Amino acid sequence: MSERSKRITKAQSLQFVELLHALPIVIDESTPNRAMGDILSPARQHNLSSYDASYLELAMLRGVSLATQDNIL
Repeated sequence: MSERSKRITKAQSLQFVELLHALPIVIDESTPNRAMGDILSPARQHNLSSYDASYLELAMLRGVSLATQDNIL
């Protein structure tokens, strides 16, 4: 989207993808099995999208902090 809207160049997009590939990203294979219970329930309870609730649930499961740019309400 950023490239299409001319906020970044094609070269910047490619550089970003290269940086992503360098990260030690681990895919959590168990998330699909938890999606309808462990994720859907807190999403409803806290009025979150399933996307946001997935990140919250994974952070809680792993015992790690979750960074956000949300405004404090």
